[in-house]
Amino acid sequence: IQHGPAGIDQSIGPLEQVIAKDPSFAPAYAGLAEAYAARSGEFRLDIPDEVRKMKAAAEQAIRLDPLLAEAHDALGMLYARDAQWADSEKSFRRAIELDPNSSTSHWGFALYLLWSLGRVEEALRELRIAEKNDPLSPQLQFDLGWLLISAGRYDEAARCCNKLPADHSGRNKCLAHALLVQGRT
Repeated sequence: IQHGPAGIDQSIGPLEQVIAKDPSFAPAYAGLAEAYAARSGEFRLDIPDEVRKMKAAAEQAIRLDPLLAEAHDALGMLYARDAQWADSEKSFRRAIELDPNSSTSHWGFALYLLWSLGRVEEALRELRIAEKNDPLSPQLQFDLGWLLISAGRYDEAARCCNKLPADHSGRNKCLAHALLVQGRT
C-alpha cells in the first residue's frame, strides 16, 4: 500500500478490485487489512467500520495462505489495535520467521507493538532491520526519526529527518522537533 492518508485511500480501491477478480489472492486481503489498519489510526469517524473490515480481510488472508508473512503482519496489526499484545507479538514474530527480510514485518512489529508498549530499544532494533532491508523508504526514515526523538537520541533523529526528501510532508516537522528538544531553535 501507499503511505500517507491520500495514498492509503488510493490503495484500497485497487486492492478491492483485485479481490473481486480473484477472491483467492491472499496478498490482496493482507494489503487491504494493512490499509484499514493505517486508516483506523487516523482518528476517522468510521473507525468501527474500518476495524471490522480490517479484521475480515486479515482473517481471510490467513485462511487463504497461512504461510503468507503479510497475512501474519495484518493479524499482528489487528491484535495490537485491540490491545491483544501477546497475540500481536506472536503474529509479528511469525511474519518475521516466514520472511525475515520483510521491512514491513519489522516496521509493523516496531510501530504497532513494541513502541506502543514502551519497548523503545527493541523497536529501534526492528526499525534498523527494516531500514537495512529498505534503505530508500521515506516512511521508514520518518518513523525512525520520531522513534529516535522519543528515545531522546536527538542527533540521530535529526540525521534521519535530514535523509527525508525535501518535499516530504513530515520532514521539516521531524527535523524541527529534533532540534527544538535540543534547544537548537
